[in-house]
Formats: sequence, structure tokens, C-alpha cells
Amino acid sequence: MKKKILVVLIISVLAVAAAVAVLAVVLNNQNRDDDKGSSTGFTADAVISENGNFSDIEGLSVSVKSYDLQSENPYIEILWKNDTEFNATYGLGYDIQKKADGEWKSCATDDIIVKSIACLLDSGDENSQKYDLSKFDIDAGVTYRFTAECYVSDSEDEAKPGVCNMYIEFSVDTPEG
Repeated sequence: MKKKILVVLIISVLAVAAAVAVLAVVLNNQNRDDDKGSSTGFTADAVISENGNFSDIEGLSVSVKSYDLQSENPYIEILWKNDTEFNATYGLGYDIQKKADGEWKSCATDDIIVKSIACLLDSGDENSQKYDLSKFDIDAGVTYRFTAECYVSDSEDEAKPGVCNMYIEFSVDTPEG
């Protein structure tokens, strides 16, 4: 019995040590990323121009609320609106795509890892959410689109939510371009 307790204790200590080591690597990489400055390379005069949006379900929409392109942590803030009679949810998953050779393709330069959280968007409500742009290759003068999906529960059948694909087309404009 003492031997089993000792083995469990050793395994627990090793697991904690491994977790601390992983945390140290993650924090070290985060500090290195923070020292880079703006990952987009845009100056303060760069602006995002919204070129249109799309939703599978009428009454659900997304639009650009705000953005910051030249900070250490560039972002785009998206306004989610629900003008339907049903409640909706959306997650934090998203992508930024660029049209290349007639196809929309992700312009992510790294894996995009987001928390698995569902945000409730009640009928008649709106929410805003900031999305990180630092892991995307974004240039001035090119059309991009922010893509995401949400889920709408039909009041008649709560067990079968409808998937709603959404996007906003936008471009980044600078005085030089």
C-alpha cells in the first residue's frame, strides 16, 4: 500500500513539473511575441473599409465595429446583431480569408487557437467581440473576408439548431495605396 502511494505521489510530482515546464515555454514564447511590435506593419493612417457582408439566415448580421491595425495586438472588433425571433449563439472561432486564383483561402500564418465558448445572442440583441489579427498575412489594397458561423435554435425544434455561415468582406486602405 505504501508503495502504491509513493508511486502515485511521484507521478503527481512529475505531472506538476511537466505542467510548469509547458507553462514556462508558453509564457516565454508569448513574451517574445509581445516584443515584436505590430505584426501587421500598418501605420496609424491605415483604415479598414467594409465592402459588404453575408449571412445564411436573414436577420442575423455581422459588421466591423472598430479595429486597431498598428498596435502590438492588432484586432478587428465585430458587431453581431440578431434581428430574428429566435435566439442564436456564436463561438470565438473565425478565419480571415483572401481571394487567390478565384478561391477564398485562409491567410493565417499560424494555427488559430480559440477558447471553446458559446456567446448567447438573444432575439433583438447585439454583441461585439474582438478578434486577433496578428496571425494573419494582411496587406493593403487586397480584399479579405472575416468568416464565422453561428447557430440559431428554431423555437419549434430546439434540438436542431440551424447553422448560419457569415462573413464580412473588407479591405485595408492606406494613403500610399
